[in-house]
Amino acid sequence: MGLSRLLEIPGLYDRFQWLVGGVRCRQVYVREHIRPQRGQRVLDIGCGTGDMLLLFPEVEYHGWDPSAAYINKAKQRNIANSHFHCGELTQANLEQHAYFDIVHSSGVLHHVDDPTAGKLIRTAFAALKPAGKFFTLDGCYHPGQSTLARIVLSADRGKYVRNEESYRRLAAEVFPTINSFLYPKLLRPLPYPVLIMEMTKPEDVSR
Repeated sequence: MGLSRLLEIPGLYDRFQWLVGGVRCRQVYVREHIRPQRGQRVLDIGCGTGDMLLLFPEVEYHGWDPSAAYINKAKQRNIANSHFHCGELTQANLEQHAYFDIVHSSGVLHHVDDPTAGKLIRTAFAALKPAGKFFTLDGCYHPGQSTLARIVLSADRGKYVRNEESYRRLAAEVFPTINSFLYPKLLRPLPYPVLIMEMTKPEDVSR
């Protein structure tokens, strides 16, 4: 059984994230970028085992993931006011538009092609309240990175790792305001550069 198949097992996936520095990476992602506040409504697209929820204060949390095994693990956490759904979230099955203060999608865009990524970004836009924010975190190629880092990125389960310009171009088709932050060494000991993007929905939703 290859690594990709092994990581489909929820317990092994969580352990792997800890071993490669994923927990620290996500702590920075939440603390320095998402900065959630108690009582906010949060949507997690590609929530995995729901481990991100452990980094949030008391919020209304909705997670979607296509893996039944991951969703079952997420539900077993039994955290109050959390709701997990198995399947692919689209605008068609989004229960309420303009409902969430925060939408985030960690480690998803680099697993999908450009048309699918565009659909995800548009779904996030539809889900957000005016002035709400959408956050993403993904592996990212960048100039000057080491050969080892490029090899690690190329071996990722996600086959659509992009550079910063390509991620921003996808986001700019939907969001007028984008900030991006490249972290060449956020994951340790794994040499895996990541890009965090912050996108803001306009207060004037006529866009």
